[in-house]
Amino acid sequence: PEDNNQELLSLLAAAAASASSRSAPDEHRPHRPCLLPPLSEASSGWKAACRPEEAGMDPKPLLKVDAGLKEKLADGSLPGFVNIVWRNGALAHIECQGYADVERQVPMGVDTIVKLYSMTKCIISVAFAICLEENLLALDDPLPKYLPCFENMLVKAEDSATVEPAEKPITLLHLLTHTSGLGYGPMLGDEADGEGEARFIPLIERAGFGRTDSAKPSAIRTLEEWCNELSKVPLLFQPGSDWLYSYSHDVLGRVIEVVTQQRLDDFLQTRVLGPLGMADTGFKIPKEKWHRCAGVYRRQELQQEEGEEEAAVAPSPMLSPSPSPSPAPSPMPSPAPSKSLGLQHVDEAMLPSPPPSPPLPAAASSAATAAAAAAAAAASTSEPGSPQNSAAVASSSSRCS
Repeated sequence: PEDNNQELLSLLAAAAASASSRSAPDEHRPHRPCLLPPLSEASSGWKAACRPEEAGMDPKPLLKVDAGLKEKLADGSLPGFVNIVWRNGALAHIECQGYADVERQVPMGVDTIVKLYSMTKCIISVAFAICLEENLLALDDPLPKYLPCFENMLVKAEDSATVEPAEKPITLLHLLTHTSGLGYGPMLGDEADGEGEARFIPLIERAGFGRTDSAKPSAIRTLEEWCNELSKVPLLFQPGSDWLYSYSHDVLGRVIEVVTQQRLDDFLQTRVLGPLGMADTGFKIPKEKWHRCAGVYRRQELQQEEGEEEAAVAPSPMLSPSPSPSPAPSPMPSPAPSKSLGLQHVDEAMLPSPPPSPPLPAAASSAATAAAAAAAAAASTSEPGSPQNSAAVASSSSRCS
């Protein structure tokens, strides 16, 4: 992995230049107009705004993608979807089908707010690239330079009885490329898939206390505390010797806090989200937007009774924080998925992501603002550290943010 340093540096520098050029207010810089019509317009308005030719795309393959997604609706693989393609500053395609909330029959809308999950890593990486562009850090910098708790790390391979010292320190490049030796714990209430995941369970539980019982002495309440405790867990391999999807971007989020002397949510808002117009992206969802939140579902293998052709969905708790949400705007609703879906709501308590600075709200974004952000990014070139009042976007804690 370390042989690709120069190529990665070039890519990051380009991304940083793009983000940096849009980060500071500039009264004289013209803003590229957004081609998305207002959310209140009917579906015809959104469809009419599509310009596949201007985007340089053939619309036929895009329709095939829609067909494939609709098949997943029909067989219960998805409760709903929003499919938006934006290229060269133009809306090439948009389709919205299914339900944001199957039980309440709330249709999926173009402004439905969904969890970002691992897409948060892209946002953290852009923030890191800005810091790189401004010479606040370097790719080859050792992590202990910024977070001394990661000095003298130990390495213990999965299911191994041998613990050995790390041969070299983790670098920031290792974090960016998931070659740090850090790992992940089990997600969404799943059982640990081996000892490599199980070793993180105590931290996940303590991070949960930071959200639900912050007065508990063992609770992890901040990104700084999370990184301090994470550094006590042995690495799964020597830094730079292998690849494993991990909590590395959580740690990058803390590095950003240290070098900028800002909370991660504040830095993201002022330097990334605000300039890109990502108004519906943040660590916390304001109460007035609760009704736009999609439920979180998971696939569940359901046993069929003998003689039954299909298995029914098991009753499950509702995820929506609003007691009686109003229907989400939906320009393009579609029939509800079959009740034989193998889908079940996921309880918030099952989400093991570590908190930023105080409790961890869900990182979320609407499809519409995501498309607008993509357009803004295209026009130029191509974890968590927020408290309860965070306006920022992505928990870098990844899979379950």
